[in-house]
Amino acid sequence: MKTHLEGHLPLSHALAPQAQFQHLPLISRLLTDSTLDDLWHSDTKRLPKGLAQLRRKARAFAQQHLAPVAAELDLAEHLPAGEMHPKVEAVLKRAGQEGWLSYFLPWPLGSLPYRALPHPLIWSCALVVEEFSRVCGGLMLLLSAHHLGCMPLILSGQLSQILGPLRRIYQDNLHGNIHLAAFAITEPQAGSDVEDSLGASLYRPGLVATPTAGGYLLNGRKCFISGGDLAQSFTVFAALKGESMESWT
Repeated sequence: MKTHLEGHLPLSHALAPQAQFQHLPLISRLLTDSTLDDLWHSDTKRLPKGLAQLRRKARAFAQQHLAPVAAELDLAEHLPAGEMHPKVEAVLKRAGQEGWLSYFLPWPLGSLPYRALPHPLIWSCALVVEEFSRVCGGLMLLLSAHHLGCMPLILSGQLSQILGPLRRIYQDNLHGNIHLAAFAITEPQAGSDVEDSLGASLYRPGLVATPTAGGYLLNGRKCFISGGDLAQSFTVFAALKGESMESWT
């Protein structure tokens, strides 16, 4: 005899509790009825319209484009820096065209829905990351590490950074030309514990920026660069020559 233990009984099955419920006396049904909407749907309905729209769109993208390739890419060989699996390339291209590599700014710079704009960006980010992670944590990180490299340009508050390099990155992706940004902050001697607070006060910067004509000369090393093996642009953190971590920029 074959035993089948996966999933749940159909609602119409004689042994399904839902099927038996209808045979209870009326008073019993009234007292015990707890019919609820699907938790995800009821939770989404409570969100502001712009965030609900973004969440539904993120789930649809994850189900349609991430879920079908997640298992295969989990098992795929990690390629040398600069190379990518054809299905990774396809995911990145589609994600760029649909706005998942540019959703921290609205049109005409990026793809954030205007209805989501009044709310803190971290809300949009949390909803998207949650939906992508539900399907595959690795593909979520592939798509989300890119925003680490972009966010310092936004937080700089400088229009020259937003309308210059950030706009080019966003527009490239929206037009189907993969352009990832990487986040180069960790150094061989220390990680995120030296970015602020007590760790920063005790740390001697390992990467130094020396002012030169037209910019800076960077001298030092970075490691564990998020997205660094595939990125075309890098946001690099450095201290100014002759100064301590207070000059971290």
